[in-house]
Amino acid sequence: MVKASAQKVDFKPCGPLESVYQTIVLTNTSDTPVIFKILQDSTGTFQAFPSLGMIQGKSYALITYEFSPKSARFFNFGSQLIFNNSSANLMTISL
Repeated sequence: MVKASAQKVDFKPCGPLESVYQTIVLTNTSDTPVIFKILQDSTGTFQAFPSLGMIQGKSYALITYEFSPKSARFFNFGSQLIFNNSSANLMTISL
């Protein structure tokens, strides 16, 4: 089972073509390794690094989200994380 340190991530305000970052921790509480993939925002406003990888059993991964707005307005995005290539194992982080 994978747990996220936050289900909602808020970014401080920034201007167009600037970038701000926030980091969350994904913790694998089981003994079995877990493969994850983070579906990217098609507009490029939000990006996750790394966007795919493996978390060993009883370990964790740091995921950094980048917010780079192209215009000055309010943005909201549901970042979807898929575990072990199964849509049944889906987690959404609100950005």
